[in-house]
Amino acid sequence: MNSLGLQQALVVANPIPDGKEMARELHDSTLAGALKALHDHTIIGKDVTPFLLAYFHEHTDGVSLQANIDLVLNNAALAAKIAMAQTAARSARSVPAALPSSTS
Repeated sequence: MNSLGLQQALVVANPIPDGKEMARELHDSTLAGALKALHDHTIIGKDVTPFLLAYFHEHTDGVSLQANIDLVLNNAALAAKIAMAQTAARSARSVPAALPSSTS
C-alpha cells in the first residue's frame, strides 16, 4: 500500500452481488448441520474449511458452489477496478508538469 501513502494495511469488504446469495433458510439449516457434523467427527484446525465447503456443496445441491463462484468473480472484478484506479493515479503522479513555453 506504499503507493497509496498508507502506513497500514487496507481491508476491502465486497459482499456477494444482490440476487446471487443463497436463501437464508438453506444457508442456516446447512450451517447448523455442518457445525453438528464438525463436532460429531471432531474436525478441527486446517480440516475445517475443506470440510465445510464439501458439506455445503453436498447438502445444497451445488447452490453454495455457485454462490462462491459468483463471489469470487465479483471480487476479481473489484480487484481489477482497484488496480486500474491505482495505476491511473500512479501514472498521473509520474507525468512531468508541462514546461512553460518560451516567447523570446
